[in-house]
Amino acid sequence: MEKATIRFLKEHLQEVEDVWQEQLRADESEMATGSLQEELFEKTLEQTMRYIRNFLNHLDIQKFVQELGTLNRTAVQLFPFIEAFETSTYYVLRNQKDKKPADSMEILQYIRKIVHSLSIELLKYEQERYNKIIHLQKIALQELSTPIIPVFDRVIVIPIIGAIDRIVQSKLWKMFYMQLYRINQKLY
Repeated sequence: MEKATIRFLKEHLQEVEDVWQEQLRADESEMATGSLQEELFEKTLEQTMRYIRNFLNHLDIQKFVQELGTLNRTAVQLFPFIEAFETSTYYVLRNQKDKKPADSMEILQYIRKIVHSLSIELLKYEQERYNKIIHLQKIALQELSTPIIPVFDRVIVIPIIGAIDRIVQSKLWKMFYMQLYRINQKLY
């Protein structure tokens, strides 16, 4: 089933791409609002097709997700592109007179399986990306929330707001000793 699907897509990719682009352009007015302006829409369309071609050569869904991640679009913004590709493949399949209905159904089912896997992986990728951003924001917030303020040559103030757990306490001590070291370097 996988080989038949890949062979079909490679043989009919230009047809699928033409139908896909036609369908997306028809829906562009809805999709190009907000963060997907017209220019970005065209660029996303081009790059997504290039990534689909790459995917057909290496069949590595993780690499495909990473490539799509470079588009700097959310999974929700990419879903219409992916779903339209599935629909376009269906239209091209439907017009194939030499395909048996059972073969067409197998190809379509395999494409749905790929689209489903891709959707899940895109969401995971996006979740990891957001988790990294949140982690970096927490670090920045932690640094900003406990400033060490030098008042005089040998006097510093550490304003503390909120509860202090072991992690915060450990960070406070590290920051305190680092500041003491800097002060000593300046004095001697």
